[in-house]
Amino acid sequence: MAELKKAHQYSYDYVPMADPMDSPMDHPTDYPMDTQLDEFHDEPNIDQLPEFAPEVEEEVIISISPAKRLKRFTNLEKVLIVALALVIVGLSVMTIKLRTSISSVERDISGMTSTIATNKSEISRLEQEKNELSRSDRVKKIAEKEGLTINDDNLRKVK
Repeated sequence: MAELKKAHQYSYDYVPMADPMDSPMDHPTDYPMDTQLDEFHDEPNIDQLPEFAPEVEEEVIISISPAKRLKRFTNLEKVLIVALALVIVGLSVMTIKLRTSISSVERDISGMTSTIATNKSEISRLEQEKNELSRSDRVKKIAEKEGLTINDDNLRKVK
């Protein structure tokens, strides 16, 4: 059976390349196998490592002041924004005025309703009193008390 070797017994094959596009297989004579294993058995020096990091251009974000942001809008857009703001304010004021007037009208209606209910009860009370006072028995009794006589020919029924 095969024996297992420890990790430090293995040699790591690292081949430094001058150009990242070149590979050791492209130029087999450049790096002989014997020197490759013996020469780079230890960890490679950082100076020997090729630099593969691509250059990244950093974007600089410049903050724009509110005055410059406002300059980005055309005059027509500014007029439209102001007009829209005025319309919103106007509609808000009109809504508040309308709700106030509705509340006032509702208050007036409830006041009139209570007045009507009071007047109806007064009317019914007065009609009942009129009916009680205009009874024929009561009228005859008061007439006899005063010494008057009733002539049936002069009586008429009024409806």
